[in-house]
Parts: sequence; structure tokens; C-alpha cells
Amino acid sequence: MNAQVRINLHCHSTLSDGDLTPEELVGRLAASGVRAAALTDHDTLEGLPAFHEAAARREIGCITGVELSVVGPDGAELHLLGYGFDPTHPGLCAAIVRAQDRRRGATRQAFRSAIESVRFERAITALIIANAVTLGIEASPSVAAR
Repeated sequence: MNAQVRINLHCHSTLSDGDLTPEELVGRLAASGVRAAALTDHDTLEGLPAFHEAAARREIGCITGVELSVVGPDGAELHLLGYGFDPTHPGLCAAIVRAQDRRRGATRQAFRSAIESVRFERAITALIIANAVTLGIEASPSVAAR
């Protein structure tokens, strides 16, 4: 007998970096013949109740899951997959809050860098135009930006 059971233990919803809500994700899993699954959104457990309820309605086996962002010994970000845990455990909830804080900090820094990059580009454009005017060359921001 060569019976195969399809499982997916690494799923992301719109509460993380996925394209489908937890309920829509379960629909897609069911349509694909998946019989057991875990929602492993990045640094959030918010979708677990809806995912589990939708999975139960579709008779898909379900375990708790999360993809937790952690900092490794060398300071690099690592993604740790966890399964079969109590989503109300105080230590886990605290780790998720820390991961969310790190993620928000990284997003803020990325926005700051983007803003500084735009400021730098504008300053360079203004400098190019000023130098062109000094040299008697006609220049506009669109020409300077090329």
C-alpha cells in the first residue's frame, strides 16, 4: 500500500508575509488535498484561532506554529520554527513581543535610510544644477537625475 498524506507545516497568512487570510489559506490547503497543517506566521500568533477554526470545519488536522525571528550568536537574524506549543505561554508571548519590537525597529531604520537616500539624491541634484549654472550649461532636475 502506497498511501500518501499531504501536510504543510510552513504556511504564512496576510498577518505575516503571505497573500491569503488564515481562512483563505485553509481553503487553498483543502483544495490541494492537504490533511494536516500549521500556520507559521512571522512573529505573531494572531491568526491561529481563525486558522484552527477554518481547518476544523474542513477536517484538516492542525497544530500550533510560529516562525520566530531571533538573533543568533553572531548578531544575524535567524528564523526559528516552533510547533505544538501553548500559545498563551508567558515566555513565548514575551519572546514574540521582543521579536515584534525588533521588526518594528528594523522597519523604522529602513525608512530612515530611504529618507536619507532621497535627501542625498536631492542634494546631489541641486549641486549638479548649481555647477551647471556656474559653468553656463543649461540643466534641469530631470537631466541631472540621469
